[in-house]
Amino acid sequence: MNKILFITVMVILALVGCGTSDEVTENSDAEKKQGGEEVSTLVTSLKVDKEADKLSFTLSLTNKGEDEVVIEFPTGQLFDFIVVTEKNEVVYKYSEGMMFTQAIVEKTLNPNETMTFTDEWDLMIEGERIPAGKYKVIGELPIMTVNGNEAFREQFLVEENLVIE
Repeated sequence: MNKILFITVMVILALVGCGTSDEVTENSDAEKKQGGEEVSTLVTSLKVDKEADKLSFTLSLTNKGEDEVVIEFPTGQLFDFIVVTEKNEVVYKYSEGMMFTQAIVEKTLNPNETMTFTDEWDLMIEGERIPAGKYKVIGELPIMTVNGNEAFREQFLVEENLVIE
């Protein structure tokens, strides 16, 4: 009987501890922007070259400022390319199935210096060519900090729409 009483009391305490709240919290504009401040001297660009049997991607980050910039990535993955359909279904992702070092990677970008990342995709999914249609290519630099400050992640995310025939 004591065991049943003890278990009942513990369950009640656990449920009370997990209570709900009617309080609604709103994110500030800074939180909506996924943290960090935009760095005006850094410019991210994406170029997609379309050929009959492949897409070539070039993602660049340029320091247009007069001072060097120190950038930190949370892992060894410095970039990603993602191709999605009009319905936002991922048909290609550079990093899919890859492994990256689990260590913070620091890069220094000198004034007027550009970091460039490239990749190619053969337009194939599971041995078949993707259907004709509209697609979006997303280039992403998963930068964690810029000069020791939290990065504004959206600044390092660029998109380009294209039509595959």
